Amino acid sequence: QLIISSVKDSPVVNVWSFERKDQLHLKIICPNKVTALKTTNDGKYCLVAINTSLYIWQTSSGELLAILEKHYQKITCIAVTSDDSYIVTAGDDGLAFVWSLGVSVGYNEFDVTDTESTLRDPIHKWSDHTNAITDVHIGLGGIEAY
Repeated sequence: QLIISSVKDSPVVNVWSFERKDQLHLKIICPNKVTALKTTNDGKYCLVAINTSLYIWQTSSGELLAILEKHYQKITCIAVTSDDSYIVTAGDDGLAFVWSLGVSVGYNEFDVTDTESTLRDPIHKWSDHTNAITDVHIGLGGIEAY
């Protein structure tokens, strides 16, 4: 089990292990300030919003698996479906996007060599907000939730 934190207006994400309470497990230096942070429910992935992009790291290795980009202004919140199959990002641009986690990190049945960027596009977009979105919540139900 891990504790993951970021500090306001800082590009640093700290990861601690419950087993090693006195020592920092991992320090990730991001390319810019962290604007939102979330892990999947199973703890396998760390989702970090950095300005307008969503970075997905594998928590066990610290490997960066994907960078998702569609927002025009900073991402302010991240939510994950209860079955970890979908991610929702929302931001200051008033947009909310739904992303497939499996497709985004490359675990899918498609050959992603030529169409990788298309497959990593969001599967749904809501643009009805006229102001910034400050929070998102997804109810139980996995794929049925959205």
